[in-house]
Amino acid sequence: MQTLENNNDKSNNELPLPRLSFGPVGAANVAGIGLTKLYEEIKSGRLKAKKFGKRTLVTAAALEDWLNSLPDYETETPQ
Repeated sequence: MQTLENNNDKSNNELPLPRLSFGPVGAANVAGIGLTKLYEEIKSGRLKAKKFGKRTLVTAAALEDWLNSLPDYETETPQ
């Protein structure tokens, strides 16, 4: 079972918790897009973000939802 306590203590043989949220730079890196595009997606409402004081946070779930909402890449069929 994963716990928040002693998360950095490797001697207890517990796995680290997955990252739940990212700042804008981290979210852009995880998504594989630039920071400007990330802010455009947030401003348009396509990517949901949270505010914690002055900090902007993007949850891992919001990134996954956003990515899944993007259209599939379609290849041209040879004629």
